[in-house]
This record gives sequence, C-alpha cells and structure tokens, in this order.
Amino acid sequence: MSEQKLVVREGYTLEVVSWENDGDNYRTKSMTFDDKETAVLVLEMCKVLFDSGNGIGNMMKDEYTQAKSKIIDYMKSHPSLCDDATDGDELVTICMDYNYKLFGNSEYYYSRVFESGVVYYSPKNIYFDIVSE
Repeated sequence: MSEQKLVVREGYTLEVVSWENDGDNYRTKSMTFDDKETAVLVLEMCKVLFDSGNGIGNMMKDEYTQAKSKIIDYMKSHPSLCDDATDGDELVTICMDYNYKLFGNSEYYYSRVFESGVVYYSPKNIYFDIVSE
C-alpha cells in the first residue's frame, strides 16, 4: 500500500493570504473548523481586524498598546469568538492564536496584513497517494 498525504481536512477550511511591510513576503495558510459559523466569523475578523487601514495589520511590535485596544474592542463586540472570556489579556490571546495559526509570525510587525480569504467545505478528509518523494 502506498503512503498517503492528507490534503483537505473534513470541515470548513478558512484559507487566507497575508503579507507584511510594503506588500512583500506573501504567505498562504489555512485552518479548519467544525462549523461554518465560526469559520465565517474568523474570516470577517481577518477582514476587519488584520487590515492595514483601521486594523492592526502592519502595526509595529512597539505599538502593542494600540493593537491590544483594537483587539479588545473587536472581541468584546463579537462574543461568539471569545470562548466565554472577558478579561482583556485573555481576549488578546484568543485573537492572536487565530492570527498566528492563519498568518504566522513576523519579525518586526505585531500582525501581518490580511490580503484575501475564502472558506470552503469538504464533507470528508481527502488524501492523495504519494507516488514519489
């Protein structure tokens, strides 16, 4: 039997494209959710909160206080993303966990910038046979 690689996970997968600095260092990452509602809520959070205009996208790491304030305001207005957390530091941690999983880290910036995203659904795990390595 040949080896297989999991290429699509069962559930609702959010795939995002991000960049940093002046539009360079593009990256695509994804995260799979059990339910459509959460996947769509996280995509909306990416569009608003990780934007470079009014969000925290491309904020320098020393702008932590401003970023934290924006995150707390956003998370408090979207309680379904908060896992019953109400403390500011907990809200920042929840938000930045999503950020790290979907955007990865940045050497100089608090958050990479959201470029685009899509949610897609698969009713089952999809595997490809590995034919050569």
